[in-house]
Amino acid sequence: MKTKQNYNLLSQAKTAQSTTPIWRNISLGFLLKSVASFFLVTLSLFHVFFPSTTQELTELPLIYKTTAQKRDQNLNKLLDDLIENKITTDDFVHHTRAEITKSKIQLKELAEKKRKLSSEFAFRGRTNFRFWICQFGLVITILFFSFKSLYDDFSKGSHYKFHFVSISGIVVGIYWLIHILFLTAKDFDRNKYVVLILVCSVLFSVFIYFFLKNYNYKDDIIYKQLSFIERIKTIHLPKIALKALYSEKYNEDNMEGERVEEIITDFQKDLEKVTNEV
Repeated sequence: MKTKQNYNLLSQAKTAQSTTPIWRNISLGFLLKSVASFFLVTLSLFHVFFPSTTQELTELPLIYKTTAQKRDQNLNKLLDDLIENKITTDDFVHHTRAEITKSKIQLKELAEKKRKLSSEFAFRGRTNFRFWICQFGLVITILFFSFKSLYDDFSKGSHYKFHFVSISGIVVGIYWLIHILFLTAKDFDRNKYVVLILVCSVLFSVFIYFFLKNYNYKDDIIYKQLSFIERIKTIHLPKIALKALYSEKYNEDNMEGERVEEIITDFQKDLEKVTNEV
């Protein structure tokens, strides 16, 4: 009978705690981090929403080809007229030179227009923003998972060889990030920037390494404190509340189980452990 009473009192103590739905425990910060993480990982896929060229750039090669074909047709006609004695040799030379000069001017204007439009449509030294955002997104994905891997290594207390793998990914990611942000596609074939970019990547990676290590240390302290608060809520407090409810209801202190002194001792040991670890 007493065991049944103890069970009922324990149920009352647990139901006295707040029973909020799971979705209410999801904070706004968690949602923002989740959305930001999803965006960073899938950033390269957003290139499909941007055009790879413009209508004018698409039409210019056709116009250029048509202009060249028209020139060839005119020159062939002049040659046929010369063969058929419809024009003299002097007329043939004169009209041929005029046609070639006219064609050169037209083709040069079309080529210049294409260069100008291509330059205006280019982005950060790449042919277009579509290509740039794809490259940028892939690099950000590499950096994201390398950062996460290094942070997880710190959290789990992994060996330094695992840190080396993560930091290598960060070095490579930062190298290409610098290349994408500050250099152009033409610089891809030049090796004079490799050493400088690599040195910058290593230095920045070392900074990130110690930053994440320090951040993980602080985050670990917060996690241990929150875990201690959770144990107070789910372990220590229900035990004391059960004893208090039993004593209040039956005016007795002979309830089976741990004594109040033992519960307080366990709580003090837990508190001392958390304090020493912090």
